[in-house]
Amino acid sequence: MWLALPRLLVLALSSAAALAAVELALRARGSAAFRVWPPGLEAELEPSPEILSGVAGPARIRISSLGFRADERPADVELSILALGGSATECLYLDQDETWPALLQGQLATRLTRRVWIANAGRSGRTTREHALQARHLLAQPPRFERVLVLTGVNDLCAWLASNQERPPEADLARAFDVVPRDLVPGPWWRRTALFELLRGLRTRWQEAPLAQDAPGAVYTTWRAHRGSARTRFDELPDAAAALADYRAALLDLSASCTRHGAELVLVTQPALWAGELAPELEARLWMGGVGDYQRSAGCDYYSSAALARGLARFNAELEAFAREHGLLLLDLARALAGDARCFYDDVHFNEEGARRVATLLADGLAALEER
Repeated sequence: MWLALPRLLVLALSSAAALAAVELALRARGSAAFRVWPPGLEAELEPSPEILSGVAGPARIRISSLGFRADERPADVELSILALGGSATECLYLDQDETWPALLQGQLATRLTRRVWIANAGRSGRTTREHALQARHLLAQPPRFERVLVLTGVNDLCAWLASNQERPPEADLARAFDVVPRDLVPGPWWRRTALFELLRGLRTRWQEAPLAQDAPGAVYTTWRAHRGSARTRFDELPDAAAALADYRAALLDLSASCTRHGAELVLVTQPALWAGELAPELEARLWMGGVGDYQRSAGCDYYSSAALARGLARFNAELEAFAREHGLLLLDLARALAGDARCFYDDVHFNEEGARRVATLLADGLAALEER
């Protein structure tokens, strides 16, 4: 046994030296940048038309090397647009080419006769606070964006109604990005090594995609059942002053980042199916607007569709006022699409028809901006 110790020591030292060499080689390639999605991730969902009205066929998801649900950035691109938002921008259950950012990219390229690239950074559940963080870091690193398009408001509304408790600031970076530079990774030192970063990336490619929903969308049946069995349905909203102040502060942060990096900010109001009165078959599509952890737990209280419509109108009005005060372009999807059952498969998420209409409406506004 004692005779084997020198060999074991040599083996250990050789292994350590090899790992160190690999680590140095990987670090020579540079530290990871901020990425909203794990680069290289691919998945395919099979949404059920019975659950998600107006959606058919497979939904293929491809994440680019830059961490966007988008094509790889062309070398000869003439107009780059960063699209920030929650799940209504993400368009998870629509095929990659059917999402409104992809359709908008094609329409703008045709109208402007220029090479246009739209980087879809939408992620489920993200609020304007996360969008502001995303803008702050994404605009400070390559590639450069000339425009930042933001569809926001509904997640701020729902987070406020679900709970008045604030999230700790340190939680925001992890929510805003799936990948951050190594020196910002929390936890033990080895999680900040280039080797761990490489292995994490390879695991992401091999494992099942980390998506918030299941392949056919069956989780919506559960969420709708939770809302249908609500203990109480509130018709009156709490005082929105503090929530709207936080919303405006996040918009101000977002706008400052765009100004600092020379990107023009374009704001988009959030449309929804919510209305004062909904037909029973449309009410049955709803699942949002609960109090507490309503997605995971049955028996929570909920706000009525009428209350949610009024609440969203308050956030959209705040967005409109902010755009007017700061001289920003506002594209008013809410005015054009709110309450149109042809466009939504649930409260706020666009089906195929909705995505087509969103792309056309936004193309009209953005084309006018580019041609002025």
